[in-house]
Amino acid sequence: MASPVTSFISYSRTDADFVLRLCQDLRAAGISIWLDKLDIRPGEDWDDSVARGLADCGRMVVVLSPTAVASDNVLDEVGYALSKKTPLIPILLQDCEVPYRLNRIQYIDFRHSYDDGFKELSLAMQGSMAGPGEAVNSRDALAQNRVTAPKFKFRASYLLACVATVVAIGLFWNKDNHRTTPVELQTDGQGTQTEEERGKSRTTSISPAAPVVTQAPKPAAPDGTSPVLPPREPERSPPAAKPASTVPTPKLPFKESYREALQRYIAEAPSGFRKLGAQEFVDWNPSVNLPSARNCRGSGYPRDPVIECVVFRAESEVEAADKFEDLIELTQSVLPGWKADRLNMFVASVSNDNAAALVLFNVFQRSGHYDVVVSVRPK
Repeated sequence: MASPVTSFISYSRTDADFVLRLCQDLRAAGISIWLDKLDIRPGEDWDDSVARGLADCGRMVVVLSPTAVASDNVLDEVGYALSKKTPLIPILLQDCEVPYRLNRIQYIDFRHSYDDGFKELSLAMQGSMAGPGEAVNSRDALAQNRVTAPKFKFRASYLLACVATVVAIGLFWNKDNHRTTPVELQTDGQGTQTEEERGKSRTTSISPAAPVVTQAPKPAAPDGTSPVLPPREPERSPPAAKPASTVPTPKLPFKESYREALQRYIAEAPSGFRKLGAQEFVDWNPSVNLPSARNCRGSGYPRDPVIECVVFRAESEVEAADKFEDLIELTQSVLPGWKADRLNMFVASVSNDNAAALVLFNVFQRSGHYDVVVSVRPK
């Protein structure tokens, strides 16, 4: 088994008492921690020791408080960790303006209860103590802490509900002699028939009513007799215009659409997504969206450009965990050679040494639901 990952703690000096207590409790729980106050020996150069600690540690814990987010040392250490793709665990000690680069990473809340925060932090750190190449099973960590429902039962009931819905819709439309276009269950409704196609299927052959022709009185001839006029041809109504035939555009399967959109994001990330509609210092809507995404949003251009898409919305934490894992597996299958790194239960990334972009996965708890988010940004 690989040795535990050593964690570097980045903090403001005003939070030293809290950090010292936290470090001692984590070490007592068997978690490896590097702390400047405990690991820099007398006579050693402070800056060199901190630089070695940053380089040797496999993870960073950053303590967030008003003084920490205003500290150049803390921001420099966070920037170094992000540049090296070192996993980060933010812990919120006091209310503060979280730095933009950390705002997309799920934090652990210590504001109201030290004990609750410590339990969540130790669980996340113990769950990610696997060495390089060892996957972290976040579902097992979730099962230890929360009551979970079997994944198979949820998916079976979901599948049965989908099948029943499809059968009911098919019977309804067949009853009225309507023709529908098959649509994948995972799409967002873009494969429905156009109004022109529905009009074509409903068109019936109805002959127009024959026009009523009234003849004017025939003028009398000079001798008083009725003139003989040539027979009048009956009026003919113009033929009904036939609707133009429409050829439905073939729709790509969900996996292929996801691959194409994700590869487009990755290719455009080094340029800051300019070709996808990036605008300076404002949020913008990408011209290409991941399939079935509830919404996609671009922001951060030009300093830290990123595109974020809410791909799934779950009603429970268990369902969100399943979707989170499925999304990582799907991404690795469409990006051969890319590897997943897990930070904690709901934070992960997929990267490739030869690519200039990073794909991130997060789960954010909103009011009454959980959003599973995919984001792409330059390294």
